[in-house]
Amino acid sequence: MDLMEKLHAEFTKSREILSGSGGGTVGLNSSSDNLIVPASLTIRSGSVTGTFLATASAFTADQIATVTATLNGSFQTATVTLTTLPTISSLQCAAATLLPNASTTCTVALSKPTIGSATVQLANSAPSQLTIPSSVTLAPNASSATFTASTGALLSDQTVILTATLNGSSQSATLTLAT
Repeated sequence: MDLMEKLHAEFTKSREILSGSGGGTVGLNSSSDNLIVPASLTIRSGSVTGTFLATASAFTADQIATVTATLNGSFQTATVTLTTLPTISSLQCAAATLLPNASTTCTVALSKPTIGSATVQLANSAPSQLTIPSSVTLAPNASSATFTASTGALLSDQTVILTATLNGSSQSATLTLAT
């Protein structure tokens, strides 16, 4: 149940909080400086519900905020979980060196599982020599994904840097291509 559903259900159950035919000004407060709510919400006369916008500011750690709605000395609360986005914690390939016409499996690991699906962008410093997908998609609740890096005919030895990027974070891995 989201914040508005909970507050709506609680205020609907507590209709008597709103005197007579409804209406009034509901005071709002958040327990966290990272969840911004308006100071008050005006409920139209004849109504027992209203809508407001709660906005999360920048934060670096998961946390729980409590929103309190107050009217005529009565109050209801709802909790909101503020969750940081996952970041890339590592990028590793099973093989450190690839010969011509070879492949290796590479793994992108995240700092924590995804909430929904997430797409990690992939790049490499020698796309004409090493083939990788442009991205890899993680399923909901996944904390890692694999992809294949493969070579064709190689003209010379070289070092290739693979990079994975998600939510402003990135990690790199180095592969040696040897003829």
